[in-house]
Amino acid sequence: MSEYKDPLVAIIVPVYNTGKYVCECIDSIINQTYSNFKCCLINDGSTDNSLELITNHTKNDSRFIILNQKNKGVSSARNSALDYISKSDMFPDYIFFLDSDDLISSNFINRFVVELIGNNADYGFCSYDEFDKRGVKQNDKTIPQPQILDNNGIISQFFMIDDWSFGGNIPSSKTDSRFLSNRFFKYKCISSLRFKEHLSFCEDHDFFIRSIPFLTKGVCVPDIMFFYRMRKSSLSHRSMEKNTLIALSVYKELFESDFNYKLKNCLFSNILDLLWRAVSYSCELNDLKKEKELYKECSVFYKKHSPFPLTFRQKRRIFQLNFGFKFNRVYFKQKYLKKLKKHQNDNPYLFE
Repeated sequence: MSEYKDPLVAIIVPVYNTGKYVCECIDSIINQTYSNFKCCLINDGSTDNSLELITNHTKNDSRFIILNQKNKGVSSARNSALDYISKSDMFPDYIFFLDSDDLISSNFINRFVVELIGNNADYGFCSYDEFDKRGVKQNDKTIPQPQILDNNGIISQFFMIDDWSFGGNIPSSKTDSRFLSNRFFKYKCISSLRFKEHLSFCEDHDFFIRSIPFLTKGVCVPDIMFFYRMRKSSLSHRSMEKNTLIALSVYKELFESDFNYKLKNCLFSNILDLLWRAVSYSCELNDLKKEKELYKECSVFYKKHSPFPLTFRQKRRIFQLNFGFKFNRVYFKQKYLKKLKKHQNDNPYLFE
């Protein structure tokens, strides 16, 4: 970093009952090769020993700031930190969000700062790996080429469309995520934004999509610098349906915003896919009333005139809807039974 004046980087880490992992997360921050940062640890009403651990682990490091609040959820915790930063004399140049059970590589901050300054970019993202008790999870995802993206390219990368990765297989890139932790922002681009605290799911999607109009230039850092801890989930068929409906509501609300054509097109396409998924989950749950309601909504939305183009798969689904509710109910039950079962956690190597 000798060729640049070291900018200040803000880190926001919500903490809730992650006593088993939070010190490891903090260590990955302390071990950064880049030292000019301030980290807000927000204890969100933890009932385990998380507060004691983060207090003791950071007591000799003035770069860490501990905020306390009653349990209000991750969005509220992040907003508390954003409010604190905006009212303080911190004035960060860059900012990123990290969950208290995940890890970053020692060069995470330094690499992003160098890339964003060197390319005069507002935003960057990197590759990431998932890990369980056995170590890093092996997959066939590819590492994309380093590159600069304009606003349309940022949209394409987030929604995994077009050939943004210069020939890479878009759905299998190691940068693909809908969370925030492998992303790095110029603070002034998102300083006015806040998370929607009523959301229990999809809050990262919502926040990032609302940030897109403020991001004019992005940089892809292909290095694997973020590590996502795979933990046991309480997801059931019922919660998968609930989360799909939450996501559907989020995307429909975003669709009404005054975004550019490309972003509206991506939102429209995602709404179509979420409606289809919602119908499939309701069929599996044998919720006949909900099935009929969603099927009707899906039919109307799919057939509704739109200025946006449809994919071949979406056109095929519109054709299939013409066969009626009973036919499609049987179709969904047969097609998605095995797929839904895969979402149940049967991996004994997941963290608690």
